[in-house]
Parts: sequence; C-alpha cells; structure tokens
Amino acid sequence: MTRPSIIALALVMALTVAGCGYLPDSDEGIPLSSNTSNTQSVQEPEPAAETELPRELWGEHVRESIPWLDLVMTSGNSPEQHVRAVRMGSKWGITFGELTVTVNTDHAGVLQHRQEAFDDATLYLDNERNVIALLFSSDNRPDSISVQRWPAEYVRGTQDTGDLHERGEPVNIIGDSIHVSDDGQSYVYEVIATWAYSYVHYAFRTISR
Repeated sequence: MTRPSIIALALVMALTVAGCGYLPDSDEGIPLSSNTSNTQSVQEPEPAAETELPRELWGEHVRESIPWLDLVMTSGNSPEQHVRAVRMGSKWGITFGELTVTVNTDHAGVLQHRQEAFDDATLYLDNERNVIALLFSSDNRPDSISVQRWPAEYVRGTQDTGDLHERGEPVNIIGDSIHVSDDGQSYVYEVIATWAYSYVHYAFRTISR
C-alpha cells in the first residue's frame, strides 16, 4: 500500500471513531456529546434538600417533642409500679436548618398545684427500700438531672406558699434512679432535667401505705 493510501485510511478511521461519540481508551465508557471537544462528563446537579415539615408546623412539632418522664418503681418482692410524671414548665428548642425554634411553657410551682394534680403520678411505698428508675422519652439522655422533694402536705393549691418551697430536700441520684425509704410520710418530688439549652420540670408523688 502506498504512503498516500495509508494516510487516507488513517483519516477515515479517525473520523469514524470521532463520530461514534465514545472515547476508545476510556475505562468508564462515558458517552460524550457529539459537539464537544473535551473528554469531561457533564454531571446532573443534586436536587435541593426539601424541608420535611412546613414552617407553620414547626412550633407544634417542638411542643410535641418535649420529652416525657416515665417512672418505674421496684420494692422488694412487690410488683413493679409504672406511672408517668406530670410534665410542668419547660423551655424546649429544635433546630430546623440554621434556625432554632424554642417553645417556653410557664408553670406554677410544685407546691402551688392541687393534690389531685398528682393522682395519676403517684407511687405507693410498701417497703423500707424502694428504687425509682427515671426513664426519659428523649433519644438523648439529659445533660444533668436534679431532684428535690417536700412533704406532700406542703402542696397547697394556692399561689401563697410562703417559705415552704425553700424547705425542699435534695435527693441523691444514682445512675438514672433514686432510692426512697418509706418513713411513713408522703412526699411530692420535682425533677429538673436539662439538655444543652433546653430544660423540663416534672413532678410526682409518693404515698406511704
């Protein structure tokens, strides 16, 4: 074959490869646009993140997300008791994107409630040694927990409680539980749990049998 014939054949092969729209030596085999002269593929832009919850429902969602506190008491050979503490005042916030929505709920002090407010949040002591487990519905454990108690007779159901609130007795927490001895008296307890910049107050009552 003559030299001009070899050159002509090479040109025909080059044009054929260019027209097929693929790189012959590409490991990926990525198709190229027939009118482009480079070998970079064009990537589709990723879809923008959608807000899962409409803005007008953010406040309601925050309120519904305030954790509950469930109590499980074991005492000797007696059956376990399960009650849910009264959820009182709170400051709870959730971040949506770059915006944090916070809901504040005011509440009366523990001693300003009526006794019947604790009817569904009462544990009955019938043993010298009782262990009450504190179980929060939040996925994250509180950063701090504090507990104090008052004799149940201090619960007046009025705004005027004098200096009774100052007579609260701190209660030690062991792990996620408190240990309560039955001394023949009834008490009302306040639990304050905090998460970062959020907090919730809870209350429950114990009655000696």
